[in-house]
Amino acid sequence: MDDALEGWYTDPYGVHEARWMSVGRPTDLVRDGETEARDPAPDEPFKITPLPIETGSDFTAAADLRRADEAAGYPEQDAERPEDAAWGGAGENMAYKVQNTNSLAQDGSSLDTTANDKRL
Repeated sequence: MDDALEGWYTDPYGVHEARWMSVGRPTDLVRDGETEARDPAPDEPFKITPLPIETGSDFTAAADLRRADEAAGYPEQDAERPEDAAWGGAGENMAYKVQNTNSLAQDGSSLDTTANDKRL
């Protein structure tokens, strides 16, 4: 067995379309079409050489991904700021949201938001 086998491969026993391999060993996780199930691997030698199955997902190409809050125009995070470092940037975003929220009382009058103008 090849210890490098990891992921979906053709079932080396020929019973199912695919079988999940982990550290070169067949597991009990099998797949036929889009249906996944459990079927213990037989205690016998492989009948066929397992071949990798493409899943259609490429998680290595993340360079084009954007943060969800980028579209809202929130300020960039700064790891040097204690609130960004402690909250993973939530401090900056929360301060931005508080400062840019139109604060009106239910009767339509303005609320005093001077306390909210300070950075967290």
